[in-house]
Amino acid sequence: MCNKPELILQIDCDSEYVMQTHYGLPLSQENTYYSALDKFLNRFQRAGLKSTLFVVGKDVENKNVQRYIWKAVDNGCEIANHSYDHCNH
Repeated sequence: MCNKPELILQIDCDSEYVMQTHYGLPLSQENTYYSALDKFLNRFQRAGLKSTLFVVGKDVENKNVQRYIWKAVDNGCEIANHSYDHCNH
């Protein structure tokens, strides 16, 4: 029998490109996508938390994104896919 978790934390990781093209938000020049993921992962690790990161499949083709995904996996996080891209069909 599994232990009942005290907290379930799931994070939807949409890149800045998706935020601009799908949601119409301005494209940041600060690479907040990567810095935010890094901050989340560091805080999770310090607190001993595991999480599920939902990523856009097309973003996973990016080598920079892959670095964070492997860091998350190494920290015990799960990676899930919520779509391949955010096409506005």
